[in-house]
Amino acid sequence: MTSRIEDEPAWERVRLEWKLRCLSPMHIGNGEVATYRHPNESAEDTRKKGNETEYQTLDICRGDNGLPLIPASSLRGHLLHKIQGDEHDEIRARLFGTARNESEGGSGKVRVYDGLLSLDGNQGSDISATELRTRIAIDPITATAKRNHLFTETHVCKDSCFVIHIECDRISKNDLQVLYSILASLNGTAGSQLGKGKTLLKGLVKTLSIQAKALSHVDFVEWLKEDKELDNYYKKLDLGPSEHGIKAQLQGPAFHLKIHPTAPLLINDIHRVSGKSGEADHVFMSENGRLMIPASSLKGLLRGHCRRILLTLMDSLSERVKTEAPKAYTPHQNVDELLEEIFGSTQQIGRIRISDALSEKKATIHEQTFNAIDRFTGGVSDGALYMSRAGWAESLSMNLILDASIKDQSWIQGLLHLVLRDAMEGDLRIGWGKSRGYGAFRLSVTLKEREIDNWKDWLNEQGAGKVKEAVSALEDKLKPPEEDA
Repeated sequence: MTSRIEDEPAWERVRLEWKLRCLSPMHIGNGEVATYRHPNESAEDTRKKGNETEYQTLDICRGDNGLPLIPASSLRGHLLHKIQGDEHDEIRARLFGTARNESEGGSGKVRVYDGLLSLDGNQGSDISATELRTRIAIDPITATAKRNHLFTETHVCKDSCFVIHIECDRISKNDLQVLYSILASLNGTAGSQLGKGKTLLKGLVKTLSIQAKALSHVDFVEWLKEDKELDNYYKKLDLGPSEHGIKAQLQGPAFHLKIHPTAPLLINDIHRVSGKSGEADHVFMSENGRLMIPASSLKGLLRGHCRRILLTLMDSLSERVKTEAPKAYTPHQNVDELLEEIFGSTQQIGRIRISDALSEKKATIHEQTFNAIDRFTGGVSDGALYMSRAGWAESLSMNLILDASIKDQSWIQGLLHLVLRDAMEGDLRIGWGKSRGYGAFRLSVTLKEREIDNWKDWLNEQGAGKVKEAVSALEDKLKPPEEDA
């Protein structure tokens, strides 16, 4: 039996079944470190070598069955964040409660349970599988890997589905519709992310469905009189969002980019390196055979190049800026502060979000053998051959999104214009083997279904005057503050 929601006054209890799909890999850590065996090592090899082939990874939250789950605390916190603001104080307090203080406090009407992995919602793939992502910190000044900064994380695979149950006690029609609006607002955009790595566009989730059933006061009283299961008295509800509900968070400007390799690309994936004699020592990162550049590598490249541009602009400022700047003003310090404002730090989240770059078709393999060079003699090091297995692809697609909360985006856009110019001209390199001719590429932007791959066309599309204003705003941002008279 189905009853229209507007015909119901208030309900004793409402149960919601909310289904989410991950649109990108997700990591919600449990604070523990797990061990794993190299995927190319057999159990027998591990037994013979002892702990030599056992590695450590930052683990994710799991249920008693060992499968990934989304903790209720993470879900509740995300939903609560959706209704921040003074204008939502009352509805937020009714739904999620308030902290105890000297006068009052309450738990709210909404109870959220852990999100459990759906065993039939992942389009036939192995939904119990997780993936390992290994990252290394890059020094933004030298663009080389930092020592002892290699770490591995476990991620829930893309396309995994979760089912979350929510219960509401004595909730009104309007409050229930607002809650529905909050759940529906998770639409896969940058504001719909759970877990770690938000600036790398990890943890993107999208609501697939919301099903509701309610127990009215009349049916509740009837249940008290009869000896039947309580579930028999729940009735299905046709829910709809409230006109005054919570809308999906606006996403900032998004740029759809394509990387066109002009040389082999190799972001080394240690989980595909077997370590066996005669096999490749460096293997490109891939996803189902498709060439991939992880978002962390792209972010590191972007940050490093932005730093070089900012320092170059700093040196080209007028003599007044160089000679009349306050004594306490340090140009390099100003540049690093701007980079932290864009890319984040340990105190704040970054304002730019970057996705993985992935090719449409399977990668073409490029294998090459090298001789190691003795750094002291400059000659070939005896017995030190090593092999690389890089990948080729026609193009790799990625997204770059600016945070919608940025009030002054003009100077950031000016900086991105300059990076885009260099990338379109093929001046950037990424990954392993840059000194050996690897990692070269050119960049294009897809705008209004039109692909723009050269700087002149980009200026014509954006307007040369508009681009110049953005670069001028960047230069003004770099100038030191004027001293008080």
